[in-house]
Amino acid sequence: MVLNDEDYTLVVAGAGSGKTTTIAAKVRYLVEKKGIKPEEILIVSFTNKAVDELKERINHYLKIPTEIYTFHKVGLNLIRQFKSLDKLNIVHEGLMFNLIKEYLTETIVKDDTLLRELILFFGYYIFMTIIRNNY
Repeated sequence: MVLNDEDYTLVVAGAGSGKTTTIAAKVRYLVEKKGIKPEEILIVSFTNKAVDELKERINHYLKIPTEIYTFHKVGLNLIRQFKSLDKLNIVHEGLMFNLIKEYLTETIVKDDTLLRELILFFGYYIFMTIIRNNY
């Protein structure tokens, strides 16, 4: 069991190591012990298969109606919040670049907390990439 009272938790581990169980336990802990509302929890995973497993465990088995999506679905939902597009082609005419640039300059850069979190995220990503490539 992993217990972490931070606002965000990143779980990185190999296949069959218990990631789904760990995440489900964390969500249950947050809801039952910390009083966090399920609608305030967002779970993001890489694959549809992982999302389906998490939904089965958390939404159906534990009966905790929290949102569980792939990274791609979260990104698409964010884009749709800022742009009303019937047919979305995010690489057409630099749309993806412009949306990210607009979001970073209009939202992230103006909020010290969000900017700090983004820098920590990229720092962690770069650190993990260096470690992975050197070992």
